Amino acid sequence: MPLSKVFISYSHKDRAWLERLQVHLKPLERDGLIERWDDTRIGTGDRWRDEIKRAITSAQVVILLISADFLASDFIEKEELLPLLDLAERRGAVILPVIIGYCLLDGPNSKLAQYQAVNSPSEPLESLNEPERNRVWVDLARDVLARLERHPAPPIVELPPAPPSPALPTGAATTPANTACVPGQGRFALLVINDKHADPIYAGMVAPLDETLGLEGVLTSEEVGGFKVTTLRNEACDAVQKAIDGFFAARQPDDIALLYYYGIAVKDAESGLEFITTDSERDDPASSIQVFELQRAMRRSKSLRQLVKTN
Repeated sequence: MPLSKVFISYSHKDRAWLERLQVHLKPLERDGLIERWDDTRIGTGDRWRDEIKRAITSAQVVILLISADFLASDFIEKEELLPLLDLAERRGAVILPVIIGYCLLDGPNSKLAQYQAVNSPSEPLESLNEPERNRVWVDLARDVLARLERHPAPPIVELPPAPPSPALPTGAATTPANTACVPGQGRFALLVINDKHADPIYAGMVAPLDETLGLEGVLTSEEVGGFKVTTLRNEACDAVQKAIDGFFAARQPDDIALLYYYGIAVKDAESGLEFITTDSERDDPASSIQVFELQRAMRRSKSLRQLVKTN
């Protein structure tokens, strides 16, 4: 199971609570289940603001240690909380609030009310005795573990090269009449071809793909693949993301789901690996397909047979 990145947001005045949380998450770290990040990871000489942004962008699980000091911090509000809530809204990060002390959670802070807290706001940790506090920490660790088991990140697997096949004539059907090679099992492929770009730098980095029909012929051939194929060529980022989400959401447990991507992939210092689409803009990760968004779609899919091929 790949590491899931856990980001912890807290007020420095609540440092003692952070240290207790670190103790309870340590077994998950030691077993390689999570990669924990809080600002104690920032080393001397590091560009701390950049480190925080990087950690936020890659977070899959977010733990908020909420107190009056947490809510009063302008830095937490602007630099951590708003980006983290946006991450949850747009990319599916899990938000797990822990109520440290009595504080105002309605009015200007009502945006936090939509996320189920690990403990009741009427029973913050500061009001509990030591055994009761430990029970809350254990519940939190179990919640993190349960989410990892429920939504493991599927591996990205390279397919072996397909044998050559003659290209289909223009206008030929790309979907065979029967795509299920065995009872109860369907084979579905989504081809995402990006060989034209509005950005001149990207445009000079990729060669036109002239073998799309040949690839479709290989995949749809009953003798070779037997896939039902959908092809997107030089579509905008939003259209590609919606197609990917819908493709994996529609699959059943026994389906084979193959995503083939042709084009440019870029490693961004903050947001990680990105697949470039025809309208992608440099220095704007939101205009590209983020790998963690792809992995999110794969995690949510019912299909147990998922493959990704890049070229």
